[in-house]
Amino acid sequence: MIESLDIAPNAGIIRDVTVQEDSMPVRNIPQRESEIMDSLVKSGRYKCSEDVIAAAFDLLIDFESEYGFKLQAMRAAVQEGIDAIDRGEYREFESVDELNAYLSKIADEVIEEIEAR
Repeated sequence: MIESLDIAPNAGIIRDVTVQEDSMPVRNIPQRESEIMDSLVKSGRYKCSEDVIAAAFDLLIDFESEYGFKLQAMRAAVQEGIDAIDRGEYREFESVDELNAYLSKIADEVIEEIEAR
């Protein structure tokens, strides 16, 4: 939890933030981010800078978590494809047109399946 902020006058830069326990202090918030934070507080959406920072970290944690999940799913899909190729389960195409036709057919089938739900 942030306990105090030391803001440089008219500079829009937080020079030092005192935080609870062994956490490292946050330093030098750039002018742009400081202005955004001030604007959000002035608008009444947040009570104070601490709330803006907490919300930003909550969003960052959510983003990182979702990114990790998507990355894990992508790696699993790639591995599934590699395993299929290793087993000889793949199809070769004679032309780009043939590949495009095959992919269009698959896309149409997926759309039909989704619409049927």
